[in-house]
Amino acid sequence: TGAAPPGAAAAAKAKFAATLAAQGKGGGAKGKDGGKGFAKGGFGKDSWSGCGAKGFGAAPFGGKGCWGMDSGKWGGGKDGGKFGKVNGGKADGGKFGKANGKGKNTNKGKGHLLPRNRISAEKFAGTVTDWKGKYGWIEPAEPIEHEKAAKHQGRLFVSKDDLVGVEELTPGATVDFHIWEDASGLGAEEVVQS
Repeated sequence: TGAAPPGAAAAAKAKFAATLAAQGKGGGAKGKDGGKGFAKGGFGKDSWSGCGAKGFGAAPFGGKGCWGMDSGKWGGGKDGGKFGKVNGGKADGGKFGKANGKGKNTNKGKGHLLPRNRISAEKFAGTVTDWKGKYGWIEPAEPIEHEKAAKHQGRLFVSKDDLVGVEELTPGATVDFHIWEDASGLGAEEVVQS
């Protein structure tokens, strides 16, 4: 009741192997390592690796080398393949990678953590031009004579961590501050809003 007659499984396997053989896909051929399967040596030793193995054809998953490294399917191909050619961890094109290594910059937004040198002995005055929640920009009331003074349209960067007595600045407000220098330009510290 519901059980297959004896020998039915073997007959089904033989029919499947005959169908594959008729389609030119091998089947039932024994490899020299004793494996059975779809090509010479298939399902035998290293049939999935493709590193000189012969399972599923001479080099499974697309061409010479291991796992299609030269095939263009997984990113090792000459044209970048479907997923983007990988060069030193940066995608150089392809369907999913950003071109020319334009990945996310992990240092972006870390300027306020760069080493600083104070360059002012006395406080300067200026006006808050922008406040973005955690940082902003100050326009000095008098020109600053420094090689980096022209950067950032002559404005000074100010971080929330550099404020004294307040948590944020109001655009248009007058402030007093000391000036510091780092690799990215000039900024203000010990900022007091008037």
